[in-house]
Amino acid sequence: MDIKVGIIGGGFSGIYALKYCVQEKLKCKLFESSDSIGGVWKYNKDKFGGVLKNTYTSSSITFLHPTDYPFPNNTPEFPHHSIIYNHLVDYIKNFDLNQYIQLHTYITNITKKKNKWIVNYLKDDTNITELFDKLIICTGVHQNINIPDDINFNEFDKKKVIHSHYYEQNREKFKGKKIMVIGGGETAHDIACDLSTISDKVYMSIRKGQWFQGKIIGPYESADMYYNRYMNTIWCKPFAKWIGFLNEFVWGKGGTGVEKWKPNSTYGDSFLTKGREILLWIAKGKVIPCGGITKIDNGDIHCNDETINADYIILCTGYNNSHLKKLLPNIDYNKNKYKLIFDPDDTSLSYCGFIRPFITSLPLVSELQARLISNVYSNKVELPNKNSIMKTIQKDDDRRKSRFSKDYDRLNYLINPYTYCDEISNLIGCKPNMFKLFFTNHRLWRTLFFFPWSQFHYTINSDNEKTKKISIEQLEKIRNSIAGKRLKHLANIGTICVTIVLLIIIGILIGIVFGFVYGFKKIGPYMVQAFSILMLLIIPL
Repeated sequence: MDIKVGIIGGGFSGIYALKYCVQEKLKCKLFESSDSIGGVWKYNKDKFGGVLKNTYTSSSITFLHPTDYPFPNNTPEFPHHSIIYNHLVDYIKNFDLNQYIQLHTYITNITKKKNKWIVNYLKDDTNITELFDKLIICTGVHQNINIPDDINFNEFDKKKVIHSHYYEQNREKFKGKKIMVIGGGETAHDIACDLSTISDKVYMSIRKGQWFQGKIIGPYESADMYYNRYMNTIWCKPFAKWIGFLNEFVWGKGGTGVEKWKPNSTYGDSFLTKGREILLWIAKGKVIPCGGITKIDNGDIHCNDETINADYIILCTGYNNSHLKKLLPNIDYNKNKYKLIFDPDDTSLSYCGFIRPFITSLPLVSELQARLISNVYSNKVELPNKNSIMKTIQKDDDRRKSRFSKDYDRLNYLINPYTYCDEISNLIGCKPNMFKLFFTNHRLWRTLFFFPWSQFHYTINSDNEKTKKISIEQLEKIRNSIAGKRLKHLANIGTICVTIVLLIIIGILIGIVFGFVYGFKKIGPYMVQAFSILMLLIIPL
């Protein structure tokens, strides 16, 4: 196909976009500014914004598998970043993608003219211009650092206020020092834990509270596997809020029990920091929890009703997308996008990986995004008209704003990965038909319905027999996992409870009907008979 596609960025999202576009016979070229693919997963002590030396995945390996090239069976549940990077390199080799990748390429700007995207870039000190029909932005958000503007950090020594982006290069400075870490995300969590091994004391300030999710639940089983389609049924949804209360009862407020970090949202309605190792360092007195910073005055840090003296401040305050302003000077990159992917005014421009699941991992979602993009650009999938697109954008945005109200202002791309992936797969046409499977392949239906949800739900109907075989194998592994067996038991218990309640309600309704027909004083024998029948139905359950 003569459609030429330019892909900007060589991380997971970019590689997935490249692979699926090549698979659809599109002419592709991927641009990466560094000397290697991998994005944030390529460790380099001198590289800003990447993984730390001791970074391990926050999501389990279950949700990091490419659907057509899974990790080896002996891969740890939460692997080191080097394992992730090496597998991505193997992925590229397996699908022969190197020929489409151009490293050491710095994009200067991108403009649009006469239905062509004009990409200007610098390669070997030479300015080059290239035209493309479609453009996929996969740079991610780890580009321009975000500095809170409501705190005057000028009142602190500027040389001693460091964004987490530059942590790895400055780590030696923090030995034996008192450090203030600002933020409650996974980067803040990991840095605070790391500093606890070398610093004198670590203060950790979280302004609006935060939910911390333990990576492991029960006997060596990852917490992110405890979700299935059964939980999304109409009779389970009313009980969903009780999960938050149960988590708070077991783990304490916010998953930590730390009063100063108490979140103002219920469990699942805000971003979850995946990790609770920080609690060990709090218990050892190496990490001191603090509330939000109110002001900095003459070097003193004021957190609510306490004053803290620290040698350094580390800002784990995230990133923003302002780098896109330079990349796409004539495009409003802040406007909402169709399914957080397509520019509503020009769908030849798309963004892959500009989302953040509140749990699980980005790669599994960006792979599905890449599949949709490749199908749209190869004309296999037709997007709705402009009017329908705008209505969908507004509806989706309102839903995210309602669900994630606490985080929406700073993370308006926060998503529920389970429902989002179903929506994307429905557009592609790869969402499993649960009604049909119930009658045609009941074992597979049970696997998808009662056992842990995964990205392999969307490849079981693949035209590629190898991919389909991998999906079935991975689903069987998930089915036989500890989490799989436990979810099945919980589903059975839930079904029995719901059935009992429904039967009791039916019995009461029968009694009321008989009461109106025969008189309420004469219905005793009939009620006994009705409940006897109901008990005969309940006992086998």
